[in-house]
Amino acid sequence: MTVAEMRREIYPVQPGRPRVVMGDDHSILMEGVEALLHPEFDVVATAADGQSLVDVVGKHHPDLVIVDVSLPVLSGIDAARLIHQEFPDAHIIFLSMHDDPAFVSQAFSVGAQAYVVKCGSAGDLLTAMRAAMRGETYVSPSLNCPVPTLTAPARPTPALTQRQRQIIQLVAEGKQNKEIATALSLSPRTVEFHKARIMNKLHIRTTAGLTRFAITHGLGRS
Repeated sequence: MTVAEMRREIYPVQPGRPRVVMGDDHSILMEGVEALLHPEFDVVATAADGQSLVDVVGKHHPDLVIVDVSLPVLSGIDAARLIHQEFPDAHIIFLSMHDDPAFVSQAFSVGAQAYVVKCGSAGDLLTAMRAAMRGETYVSPSLNCPVPTLTAPARPTPALTQRQRQIIQLVAEGKQNKEIATALSLSPRTVEFHKARIMNKLHIRTTAGLTRFAITHGLGRS
């Protein structure tokens, strides 16, 4: 029996309820969230990285997408941006350990309707999901972020291509040039060329500085 089949036995889908897709690379956390949501929502699929999340959203067309800021392969911010562009009817909710208002602003700038911190109460996520289904916005009260201001543009970020953002994220994950080249089907020399252009564009001199930039802008793993 597959993991998906086991989940369906434990949490059978009930027609007419909101359908949810979750993206988080912590399987134990996702299992706990699914148990919390089951009385009211149906989790139809999960994903452990940002690219897989975009793929399963395209396959299942859920009502709600729960996503972490920090995801491997493709960051939660970038995954949410693509989901919002391709599937605008999906309500996006960030569930993250990051409590910096800058992350909240970035989340809303890419189409999120709610931002919930993982250290909050269990009911916080349910409240956010109900609000999103009503077309409302929501932010965890502990963040002290006034919701009306969250639609303002996030702090300026130098323009980067999707490929450059992928490379920055992989650098922040500790990958070496050869590993990045393999992951992106590029040559190591092409990766070196991209890194040099990125660092020049961002006025960053070291890999450590590039990693700090990635984490600050939701591209890295903290």
